[in-house]
Amino acid sequence: MTNNPTDAVRIGPIELLPGISRTNFWTFLLAAFVCIGMLATLNIAQSYILVQHLGIPWSEQGALSGNLTLVTEIMSIVLIAPFGILADRIGRRTVIVIGIIFVGMGYALYPYATTAEDLYLYRILFGIGIPMTAAMTATIQNDYPTDRTRGKLLGATAIFNSLGILVISFIVAQLPNILFKAGWDPITAGKLAFGFGAALCFVSAIAFRFGLKGGTPAKKTERLPYRVLIPERLQSRAEPAHRAGLFFRVHGPGRRGDLRSLRGPLGAEGRLGAEDESRRIHGGGSRDHRGRDRRGHGLGGDIRLHHGPH
Repeated sequence: MTNNPTDAVRIGPIELLPGISRTNFWTFLLAAFVCIGMLATLNIAQSYILVQHLGIPWSEQGALSGNLTLVTEIMSIVLIAPFGILADRIGRRTVIVIGIIFVGMGYALYPYATTAEDLYLYRILFGIGIPMTAAMTATIQNDYPTDRTRGKLLGATAIFNSLGILVISFIVAQLPNILFKAGWDPITAGKLAFGFGAALCFVSAIAFRFGLKGGTPAKKTERLPYRVLIPERLQSRAEPAHRAGLFFRVHGPGRRGDLRSLRGPLGAEGRLGAEDESRRIHGGGSRDHRGRDRRGHGLGGDIRLHHGPH
């Protein structure tokens, strides 16, 4: 007997939205296990490559490791917004599949590096996959459950993230030593260990392709063009800074300043005046219950709330 696609599926305490199957759910948890585990493991396991494959002195490994991590961080910052837009166009499943393939390519090529410059190139490939996999894992986590059980899936995702980091990093980091003790030379042992990580990524890509729900969240006619989406996405990222940038302008005898110049708590009238001015800006009026204008006085001047910098 098959479930009606319009029926909600419940797995333990987690209720899925209609159209999300048990296969979709368990494949997502596999993605939470594999993706975050693979992203964290490279930083742990790369010391073996630096020592055994490239012979880099310990005194230089810290700076090189930091620079390699910086490359991936820059890639993530630059690409996460475009990949988010791309996911709305071609679907979350397609993006996460491509992302884990890029991560696997980074693992497959890493032990074949002959210079530090090669590592930077392979880190770029790895860095392309990071925002694709990490962002899509977080996005699918919000797509699958109902609102009232989303927090429970968040907790389950965190558990599988942690398990993935512990299990995968232990296997990939310890496998070279195990192979070396079994008679393999250090170089081959490193290639096999990182090859195992790459194979795990490629097999996971196949599982994601057939296990996650396909499709896009919006119909083609509802999609905005890139020239509109990209500025909006950047503006949405800047919105918290804009909200945090509500500056108090202090008007008084020779005094102007912003929030950073206000030391100490405002008086009760000062707080009320700022709140009323904010309501006035948004059309809520600025008079008290007796119909009088209220303007806050504090620090020897009038305080008005302004949006944005001076």
